[in-house]
Amino acid sequence: MKNTKWAGLSILLMSGAANASFVPVFSNTAPGPATNTTFNYALVFNTAQVSGQAFERLDSGDFVTIYDIPGFVSATAPPLFTVATQLLGVNGFGTAPSDDPVLPNVTFTYTGSSLTTNTTFVGGAIVSNFSGTGVDNFTSEDTHNLAPLAGQPIGQIGFVTVPAGGGVVPEPSILGLGAFGALTLLRRRN
Repeated sequence: MKNTKWAGLSILLMSGAANASFVPVFSNTAPGPATNTTFNYALVFNTAQVSGQAFERLDSGDFVTIYDIPGFVSATAPPLFTVATQLLGVNGFGTAPSDDPVLPNVTFTYTGSSLTTNTTFVGGAIVSNFSGTGVDNFTSEDTHNLAPLAGQPIGQIGFVTVPAGGGVVPEPSILGLGAFGALTLLRRRN
C-alpha cells in the first residue's frame, strides 16, 4: 500500500513539472569570481498548442523568482530580462512558496515583446560565496494566450538547485546519535 501511495505521489509531482511553462533550469556551477561560485541557469519557456494556437505566452513583466539564496553576492540576467533581489516574494500567481525572510530571492523579469514559441534563455547567473548545492523553491508567472482567459496570469511553483554550504549547525538529536553510537562501541569492547 505504501509503495502505491509513493508511486502515485511521484507521478503527480512529475506531471506537474512536465506542465510547467516557464521554469528556471540549473545548468552548472563555475568557480569565481574570486573565491565565490557562479550558479548558471537557463530560463525555459514552453507553450502547449491547442488547435494550432499557443496556450500560453510570455509577456513583458512575466517573471521567475528563485528563493532563499545563502551567501548571495550578485546576479546577472539573460538578454531580454532584468534582475532584482528582495527578501520576500515576488511570487507567481496563486503560489505559496517557502520563503525565508532573511535570505535574498532573485527575480528575473522578461522585458521583450510577447512570445508564443518555445524558447530557452541562457545567461542567468547567481553568484554566492557558498559552493555547495541544495534545493529550494522557484515560482514563475506567464500569461494565458487563449480566450476566455487570455491575458490572465498563470503561476507555477517547483524546486530548483540553489547555493548551499558550510556553517550548518547539526541538531542536538543528531549529536546524541553520534554519542549513542560511540557508547555502544565502547560497551561492546568491555
